[in-house]
Amino acid sequence: MGTSGNRESRLTGSNSSGQAGIARKFKNGLEFSSAISVNLVKMLTGDRASFWGVLGDASISVPLLRGAGEFIVQEPLRQAERNLLYAVREFEQYKKDFAYNIVQSYLNTLQAAQRVRNQAENYKRVVASTRRSRRMANAGRLPEYQFDQAVQDELRARDSWISACQSNANSLDSFKILVGLPTDAQIVLQEQELANLALDLQALTTGKPPVDYSGEIPPADAEVILLEPDDSNAGKYEIQDVKAIALAFQQRLDLQTLADRVADAQRKVLIAEDALRAELTLGGSAAVGQRRSYSNTRQNNAEFNTRAGSYSGLLTLDLPWERTRERNVYRESLLDLEAAVRSLQSKEDEIKLDIRRNLRMLRQYRETLIIQSQAVTLAERRVKSTDTLLQAGRAEIRDLLEAQGALLSAQNSLTGAVVSYRLQEFDLQRNLGVLTVSAEGQLQELNLQEYK
Repeated sequence: MGTSGNRESRLTGSNSSGQAGIARKFKNGLEFSSAISVNLVKMLTGDRASFWGVLGDASISVPLLRGAGEFIVQEPLRQAERNLLYAVREFEQYKKDFAYNIVQSYLNTLQAAQRVRNQAENYKRVVASTRRSRRMANAGRLPEYQFDQAVQDELRARDSWISACQSNANSLDSFKILVGLPTDAQIVLQEQELANLALDLQALTTGKPPVDYSGEIPPADAEVILLEPDDSNAGKYEIQDVKAIALAFQQRLDLQTLADRVADAQRKVLIAEDALRAELTLGGSAAVGQRRSYSNTRQNNAEFNTRAGSYSGLLTLDLPWERTRERNVYRESLLDLEAAVRSLQSKEDEIKLDIRRNLRMLRQYRETLIIQSQAVTLAERRVKSTDTLLQAGRAEIRDLLEAQGALLSAQNSLTGAVVSYRLQEFDLQRNLGVLTVSAEGQLQELNLQEYK
């Protein structure tokens, strides 16, 4: 509603209008916009009831130098698509890391539970030895100080058992939190998994033992030759480092992202260089029709007549006299490119280091498996023989306690070697980029036999 007039006359009416338009930017940089508007003026006073107006306009702008071309114009869209790809890769890498952390926590929890069982068995053995020493001391077959030694060892065994139980409980609670369960949730671990894992790795311990005195023994003053680890029983993931690094360069998502970021930085250099050019723009506009208002009530309704339209063309030129800001952006883009290249090279060196370390650790833990397997066998035999000699009065209680301690240490070390070797296999696959997680959350490993 509005009014218009002077002292002689006053006009009263309402003005309604509507407008529709479109704007689009094309791949070559051409910008086009068009709009059409219609308004209706309804008079409440005066000699006319209503009249309407229509106005259409369009404009076009075509860059000819700076900012022209598909490469420049599509860069925002191209970069947005690549950022989406980077986010997907980052999430995929997060899934791999998270799954690996769960496996690591689970195996460490199984190891802690096995350590509790080892400590409990050792505690029982020490208690039995202490009882036997007490009876032997009462019968005069054992000095009292040796019984005291047995009691002290029993106290240490109890303390170690309690400490192992608490560590196992803490490890279990940490695992619950990691998988999203409350600490008071009741869960049962599949402890047989650790035994099955030890059986799977048993093939690595076959072959010639690292310490063998079953054959002819060389003189004590003979030269000692240190033998390198035997790789004849290498595991399925112990491949050549050259092939492993080449595979990682193909599969690592974070490395692919850094390589793509180098390409992004190169494009930004070219775009910043384009901004230093002169700007030449060809433009044009057209307007057809008229709007109506209270001031032109004496005119007829507007007509959409293209012959009576208004048309104009314009050619603008902006010479690159002042490009300080653009020059600074260009220099920054060059620095960003150098930083992206260094980040890529640093990641390549990091991948090489991680993979070579993984392969060395696999070799080390395989040797530890062999050594500790032999150590457990020897320790069990030593406990039996020492116990027999003690009952025959040909050994001291200290010998038996030391044998039992050696057996416990070998058992814990063997369990640790089994878990460490398996975790190194997972870690190697993660560093190679071949460890994947299915939609159901299951880890899927890759058979690397063809890369050996």
